[in-house]
Amino acid sequence: MDIRNKIFIGDNTKVSAQLPKKSVNAIVTSPPYYNLRDYGVDGQLGSEDTPRAFVENLVRLFGVGHLHDVLRDDGTLWVNLGDSYNNGATVPADPQGMHGVIKPGDLIGTPLMFAYAMRDAGWYLRSTIIWEKPQGKPESVYDRPTNNFEYFFMFSKVGTGEYYYDYEAIAEPYIDDAKEMARRSNSGLAKALGSQLNLEDLRRKNRRAVWRDLYPEIEEAYQKYPPELVREVVLTFSAMLGLEIPDDPNFLSIPCADIWKIRPQMQTDGHPAPYPPELVRRCILAGCPEGGVVLDPFFGSGTTGYQATGLKRYFTGLELNRHFAVDIAFKKVGGEIITDFADEELTIAHDSKVEEIILSRRRKIVEEPVEKAVKEPKEKVPKEPKEPKVKAPKPPKVVKPKVTVEDKLAALEL
Repeated sequence: MDIRNKIFIGDNTKVSAQLPKKSVNAIVTSPPYYNLRDYGVDGQLGSEDTPRAFVENLVRLFGVGHLHDVLRDDGTLWVNLGDSYNNGATVPADPQGMHGVIKPGDLIGTPLMFAYAMRDAGWYLRSTIIWEKPQGKPESVYDRPTNNFEYFFMFSKVGTGEYYYDYEAIAEPYIDDAKEMARRSNSGLAKALGSQLNLEDLRRKNRRAVWRDLYPEIEEAYQKYPPELVREVVLTFSAMLGLEIPDDPNFLSIPCADIWKIRPQMQTDGHPAPYPPELVRRCILAGCPEGGVVLDPFFGSGTTGYQATGLKRYFTGLELNRHFAVDIAFKKVGGEIITDFADEELTIAHDSKVEEIILSRRRKIVEEPVEKAVKEPKEKVPKEPKEPKVKAPKPPKVVKPKVTVEDKLAALEL
């Protein structure tokens, strides 16, 4: 079954159980947060009675028999999950601690509960990324700091070095300034380098010649030693000789850190909680090779699919809310909508509204438009000449005689 560029409408636990095993390279998604928002659909995640039930349902979706089996062995799973506060009645705490309950107003801690539960279920927790939200949504609270970050977890099915991860695709350029370079030229490392190198001979060389001679050795050093150490040596060496840093984005790039400062996405397409495209873009670049498949089990407004298409990857979306899938995501990313399930085989539903949108979309994206049929010219029938209208003659104007002063005096008998 080809699941590329398909949007499946239905319960993601049921749909994921029918998808081909090991068919996607990466899963990038943002599930509904616990007890935070009502999406108006029966069976929606996040409306459970307790945090424990919420975490169990989420882990079940990502577990064996579902998305765990759909992901390739060398694939990665990226989950954005924000925390929430208990705004209702007292709920049982999880895990059971000193208090035993989570009182109203307290932070629940569902993201960390989820991360540890996923590890217990067999996933490898590779990284906890902090999504810092500048100019985030303000809160009217005065008994705690306002919340300005969310969690983004990276999981793998196998151990270190056995899964796909392109660190260069999301590497950050190194930025330095004159003050820092001056500090390096007088550092202890600079003195150590000066005692081992003949700086006078190096200063006589053309600057490009210096880098041309040293570049292979630096590349080799990056393979042997920690990148931070090699980078510091190169920068110090550059400061000592007054060399400019080579104009190569990968030469002094820094591996992506685990704090991502990205502005939240504005609500522009009708979805109440879209996540920013830049957040998704980094996960796709790092976790899915070009030509691979990215799956989002909470497809929503289609941000994951839109980014995957733009980065030359395929997408697969699962969405419970029909309105989000048909009226928002499909119009954004195209593809094909699958809505019916029969005999454990996914089939295209016969839905007039869906089919009308699909046909409309296809007409717009056809690369070679179909030639229009040449219409035979219609025979022109000569029209009978119209009889000219005869205008009736206007009656002659009656000219009144002019009245003189004498006539007026005579009329007055004067």
